[in-house]
Amino acid sequence: MARKLNLALYLNPETSEADRFAVGALREWYDKAKRSHTDRTSLEMVVRLFHRDIYLAGLYIHLLNPRLSRSLSVALDSENLTATAFWRQLHACGLSDDGSEASTAEEALFSPSQLTQLQQLLAEQNAHIVAVQQELQQLRQLADNQARQLKRLQGQPQSSAAPGSGTQISESKGTSFESTDLSELMPPSAQFKKIKQKGLF
Repeated sequence: MARKLNLALYLNPETSEADRFAVGALREWYDKAKRSHTDRTSLEMVVRLFHRDIYLAGLYIHLLNPRLSRSLSVALDSENLTATAFWRQLHACGLSDDGSEASTAEEALFSPSQLTQLQQLLAEQNAHIVAVQQELQQLRQLADNQARQLKRLQGQPQSSAAPGSGTQISESKGTSFESTDLSELMPPSAQFKKIKQKGLF
């Protein structure tokens, strides 16, 4: 014999995000049900079956683990309405199987929004690393050029320089003169300062 249970559901959408989401979801479902079932008797039957399924599913979860039932009710919102979020709730209540392939360890530890932020952060870090590598390559090229210039100067005879100058080395070949400014061989301090600010030294 069928028995009728009158159940009252009290929700407070003004103070609870989960309650607000539940009210919106129930209204949306009921509007769709009314459009699909124009006959009132048929609509009432669908509504009764809907509430029966919801109640028995919740009762099943409660009997399985009361903590899980409570945590799911609090986490009810659009962001957590995913299989990954549900798996995370099971894991938090000690009901997950470590060998299950339903979710990766990364998905179990982070929410979808956190994963998005983490991916953005990694992309920014990769761009920063590429920029630093390019600057290091420029410095290596500059160092190679300076080494070649020093090697070339070491093979040239030095002429007497003006006292106190110490900035130029010149070589006389007939009527032509070649002059090299030693300041060009010094590493650019601005580039080294920029690299130091990025924590490479």
